[in-house]
Amino acid sequence: MKPGIKELHNFIKGPFAKQIRHAYEHLEILSEADLQAVAWALFRDFLRPFDPANTKFRVLNKPYFKDLHIHPDLAIFRRKKPWILVELKERRELTVRSAKQEWNRLMMAKKAAKPKRAYLIYVARWGNGLVLRGPKGPGAKFFFEIPIILEDGLVDEFGATVKNGKAEIYNEFSLQHELGVFLRAKLPSYKVQFERNVSYFFPTKTSFTKREIDLSVFSADRSELKYAIELKYPRNGQYPEQMFSFCKDVAFAEELTAAGFSATGLAIFADDQLFYGGSTKGIYGYFRGGKPLHGRIQKPTGSKDSDVFVRGCYPIRWKPISGPLVYAVVETAYQ
Repeated sequence: MKPGIKELHNFIKGPFAKQIRHAYEHLEILSEADLQAVAWALFRDFLRPFDPANTKFRVLNKPYFKDLHIHPDLAIFRRKKPWILVELKERRELTVRSAKQEWNRLMMAKKAAKPKRAYLIYVARWGNGLVLRGPKGPGAKFFFEIPIILEDGLVDEFGATVKNGKAEIYNEFSLQHELGVFLRAKLPSYKVQFERNVSYFFPTKTSFTKREIDLSVFSADRSELKYAIELKYPRNGQYPEQMFSFCKDVAFAEELTAAGFSATGLAIFADDQLFYGGSTKGIYGYFRGGKPLHGRIQKPTGSKDSDVFVRGCYPIRWKPISGPLVYAVVETAYQ
């Protein structure tokens, strides 16, 4: 018996991804070099039963393809021909730009080395699945993304509890309360507190866009500041004002990351379809059109005499819960 493309593909999407995630959760992977070593061992162990004598398959680390002047992270050779190419990435969140660069490299390799398939396998702290969406053109049956997301599970799980009726949210206060109760049950060794002033964590720092953190998760002695979460549940119209307030929360979350929180972000729940659908002009484009939130954003109403600067680049991707209720999560970084 010999493995085919289908068997290898199922292994990568299933057991391989699960074991990589397990290795991160148990601190067996601490860097991209560790990721490469563990990935190499998993591929070798998968192929070994099909090739006990180690004569049919070879798994190579960064082999150099002379004609292409590239060295993919991993290459699986079948007999003496490249069969599968793998690029590995470890990021807080993989950007579209980085993913396209890897796509271009692997498509060049397809023309010259003629492997059967190529995989971009990336481990990210946060994300919404595939980065390169839409038709893949000539790479449709060749190039595959395998996202392994480490820390989006809690909010997704909370969304599932809302969907199945175990939690009911109807405004921002109910969202804050229900999510806080949920996090306390999931993270019993941490404190989960509401509306903590930033001075409680950073008594000597004063330059913050806001003063209160909607939800903070931290160790009892404050030696570990795990999560700072801002929340939004826009109601009663005033869409541009609500959107600008959300942009300010993004900048605030970036400041909290720079100050010392391990992970910061925003969770926005909305059941008003006009908040996430309709015209994409101006500030609406960030929330309705998929335009990444980035740069200097001016207050869209009134005297328009204030603005906010967002350092990172954050696309807002909505996920359905039930009926018109959707949610999106943005994890921020200070860049």
